[in-house]
Amino acid sequence: LRLRSDGASEVRGVIMRLYRANYQPGTPVYPPVDVRFAVTDAPDAARFSRWFRARHTSEPQLFELQRERAITLAAPGAQLVMQLRGMVQTQMIDELYYVAIESIRAVGF
Repeated sequence: LRLRSDGASEVRGVIMRLYRANYQPGTPVYPPVDVRFAVTDAPDAARFSRWFRARHTSEPQLFELQRERAITLAAPGAQLVMQLRGMVQTQMIDELYYVAIESIRAVGF
C-alpha cells in the first residue's frame, strides 16, 4: 500500500478491519493468525515489526507501532507492507482456508 503524504511522516499504527461474510451461514470472519508491518521505500529490504496476534472479529483492530521505531519513519511515497501468517477459518462451501481483509489504514502524523 502506498502512503499518501507531502513530506516525511511517522506511522504510529495500523488499523485493520476483517471482512465479515454476512451472506454465509454463521456470518464468518476470515482472520490471519498473525500480522506484521513494515514502512519502506524498498519492499525487498523492509524491516518488519514484531508479529501481532489478530483477533477473530470484524471490529477495527489497532496495531500500535510506537515501540517499533526502526520501521515507522516514512519518506514521501513510502509503502506500507503487511505480512500475514496462518489461517483459521474455512469457507463452508469448499472447506478451504481463507483470509479476507476489508480495509487497512495507517495512522500517524
